[in-house]
Amino acid sequence: MWAWFRFSIVVAALVSPALWASPASAQAPRTAAQRLEIVKETQNPLSRQLGALTLEHTAGFRATPSHETGHTFSINPAFPIAVGKRLTLINRTFLPVFNQPSPAGDGTRTSGIGDVLQSVLLSPRTDRRLVWGLGPVLGFPTASEETLGSDKWLLGPSAIFVVAPGRSVLGLVVQNLWTVGGKSSRRNVKELLLRPLVNINLPHQWYITSKPAIQADWQQRSSDRWTVETGGGLGKVFRIGRLGIALEAQAFGYPIRPRGAASWAARFNLKLLLRRGELVGRLRDATRGTPAN
Repeated sequence: MWAWFRFSIVVAALVSPALWASPASAQAPRTAAQRLEIVKETQNPLSRQLGALTLEHTAGFRATPSHETGHTFSINPAFPIAVGKRLTLINRTFLPVFNQPSPAGDGTRTSGIGDVLQSVLLSPRTDRRLVWGLGPVLGFPTASEETLGSDKWLLGPSAIFVVAPGRSVLGLVVQNLWTVGGKSSRRNVKELLLRPLVNINLPHQWYITSKPAIQADWQQRSSDRWTVETGGGLGKVFRIGRLGIALEAQAFGYPIRPRGAASWAARFNLKLLLRRGELVGRLRDATRGTPAN
């Protein structure tokens, strides 16, 4: 498990040198209120100011009849793009890498890349408490092994809703995917994802967090249709030099799950943060062949 986490840090360092910059400003925040607003901005999946590269590792325990452990590592970039003065385009990518035991519990394992998901959300600027984004989510049959993907092209709606009262940031991610193409020999996909987002901020940039996934596979029979996570953990936002970082550790149980699925899981997130203007400037300088300041 820790080898995957160390690997995520190496990937973070290599995947984008543009991320090695301050996520907030050249000056440190001077008040507790300023620090709180910065932390809340890092927790907002519809942020118009911050881009992020999230590296996530989930270890699922007591899976299969022989109670084995499965690992999922994912790379999740999310960056905002201004569209005029009133709209922001939020690009969110999910690239999973699996190391999973055989469902038969015979001791064999399968490792490789899974199917990539890409969502593009349009979020209007608003003075209201509720911030929202709507758009399509697409699935691509990129899995390196047959058992790690669907071999289907997928399409569906995606939405995110966020409110940030007081010291908290609350939200909900909703998406549903259907098959629109792919191998006819494989089972069609019809899946729902609901992910509540709960962040309650504490002093010194610590926060309580809970981001459970609730999934429904509409193609399965009712006894194996739902997977429900319950749990949460702690997070912390800090800086190392000019690099802004958010770390999270959570634990989840599965009171409702298909047969053979993990009974509980540990999840670790490493999020690297960058302001939108800094990202655009560094990408522009890189294409011109000149170093960014």
